Amino acid sequence: MPTIARGVSMMIVAAMAMASIALDAQDAAPVQTIPPVATAAAEPGAEQGDASPAQSPSGDRTAAQQRSPLATQAAPPVQPSRPVLQGTVGQTVPAAHIFGDWNGLLPKLQEKGITPLAMYYGQGAANLNEGTSKKVRWAGEFALGATVNLQKLTGSIPGTFRVLFTKRHGQLIGTENGLGVLQSNQDVFGFGNIWRLTQGWYQIAGKTLDLKIGRMSPGEDFDAGRCDFQNLAFCGALIGHLQPDVFQNYPVSQWGVRVKAKPSKDVYVAVGTYNLTDDNRNPHEFDFGFGNSTGVSTMAEIGYTPKLNGVLPGVYKIGMLYSTVNGSDLLLNTQGQRRAAAGGAPLVRHDRVGFWADMRQQILMPNADGSHGLAVTARFAYAPQHVTNLESKAGVMLNYTGVIPGRPDDDLGIGFGRARLNKYLTRSQELANRASAGSVPVRSSEYEIELYYGLQPIPGLVVKPNFQFIVHPAGDPKRKAIGILGLTLVSYL
Repeated sequence: MPTIARGVSMMIVAAMAMASIALDAQDAAPVQTIPPVATAAAEPGAEQGDASPAQSPSGDRTAAQQRSPLATQAAPPVQPSRPVLQGTVGQTVPAAHIFGDWNGLLPKLQEKGITPLAMYYGQGAANLNEGTSKKVRWAGEFALGATVNLQKLTGSIPGTFRVLFTKRHGQLIGTENGLGVLQSNQDVFGFGNIWRLTQGWYQIAGKTLDLKIGRMSPGEDFDAGRCDFQNLAFCGALIGHLQPDVFQNYPVSQWGVRVKAKPSKDVYVAVGTYNLTDDNRNPHEFDFGFGNSTGVSTMAEIGYTPKLNGVLPGVYKIGMLYSTVNGSDLLLNTQGQRRAAAGGAPLVRHDRVGFWADMRQQILMPNADGSHGLAVTARFAYAPQHVTNLESKAGVMLNYTGVIPGRPDDDLGIGFGRARLNKYLTRSQELANRASAGSVPVRSSEYEIELYYGLQPIPGLVVKPNFQFIVHPAGDPKRKAIGILGLTLVSYL
């Protein structure tokens, strides 16, 4: 009954929103197609996971959609992309498909309102030191899908439908080479090497209201982040890395409803609720039921999208989530005693919360050819609980385009990140060492640095060699820093 009630309540919310949007859309301007944007990603961490090819920006990765005036723009084509500021740095967007216009098929489909996607996203990594092996590891993802402009296709049905299937493969260097790091060095790895229905949703937008309902990831619309970098520290919805059981990141999808309102030109408010089940996260290829539900996560986000000096676009947002999913206390048993000393079953925590704050601001507007643009991004997520291994994540990133004369579309990026272990976990390690000196390492924060250069050697292909430097791996200040060479390929077929 609880799962049925959740499903019914979600449908009621959706019906009310649709009715409101239908009235709101009567005077809306004709829908326009948003051009494809940004590079994609796949976020992961076997347990952190979140890498998504399709998300929407500040109104979001959907992690695939770009923020846009709700009255005049529809959901963008299903492109593995992150919230991107139109015409700004760090986009590295292929100018075309590797196989051109598919012998004339692509423009014919687009004329009918169908924008297909056939894409491969892969990442290689090799550790220069440390670990139990020095083998090069590769992980990747195939993505097949389409975005359908129903109004254009049918002439009468409003809204947009998106479907996306993904298939991952490969190995994670941190696990296979025994690096012992907190953040995945290949954000495309995670949640099983299987086929998944990653997106299957319907969206309708009016002048001030926008509704999305179906199978999706909350990271498409909440705490959405770009994946310009290869390390998971800088990719996707950070809050999902802290609480993967209550915020199930890409490529995992779940039933959900998201309503977004735009009370003014530069402000949006989004609210969403999602049904959680372990069947979504575990390697079950296609499981769409409400059975085995572990609870519901509800979240809200407020965003501000100004243009500094009327020219430089920016996105500023804060959000929070509340979840009914239970979690096991890291330290205490059911009697409130420390399990390390007294043993016993873990104490069950019932209510979960999380918070995030993100910003991305264009600092220098690129020239007409796209060169010499500079943008800065800062992100933070916090989960104040006794049940999460990671307590917080933070990062600052800079992206600059057209570093080399004559190559305006290339971009250079550098990112600095920190992943903080739960302070209660650190405290337990300190207490263990009091009882037996040196028995366990006392761990706190891991620091990640990444430098990449992105270029497009041929139309439809993005290549990004990168170098990652991990300080205090796994949060252990006594361990040596690790250097990793990486390579990201994004290809639109």
